[in-house]
Amino acid sequence: MKDIVTICGNPGCDKDITIPQAKIKRAVMRRKYTNGTALVACPLCAHVLLLPDDIPTKPDMLDEYLVEFAESGNYLDCIQFLDLADEYLPAGMKIKAGTTMYRSGAGGEYMDKYKYMDRYGIDPETAYNLGKVAKTPFKITSANIMK
Repeated sequence: MKDIVTICGNPGCDKDITIPQAKIKRAVMRRKYTNGTALVACPLCAHVLLLPDDIPTKPDMLDEYLVEFAESGNYLDCIQFLDLADEYLPAGMKIKAGTTMYRSGAGGEYMDKYKYMDRYGIDPETAYNLGKVAKTPFKITSANIMK
């Protein structure tokens, strides 16, 4: 298998990045958790990037596909662009039955990594590793409601 060398689709990042082969394989394997789309994160900004819809699931076909993708000069699109507002960044995590669960800065339920990526467009694990986390859960008050 081959790594994907591309440009991050996040306008705030827009840097050359490499997505390791293991992360690509894991994203393809976990598509059923992310509404049928294979998602990987930019290692520099934690925004979620979409792997192409036609990416194969069989390992031997995947290797060939990635070689062709790398040679084509294509790049990965970003999932819906979200502001890096505190409500999208992870503000808490806990381990439940061996699975790390994340909670957004907006509060609410704890979600596994893939559900979080699909809902917020941010990889919570990468955000934690980069130190990009909300300091406290976001609370809606009259002071922060736009009028």
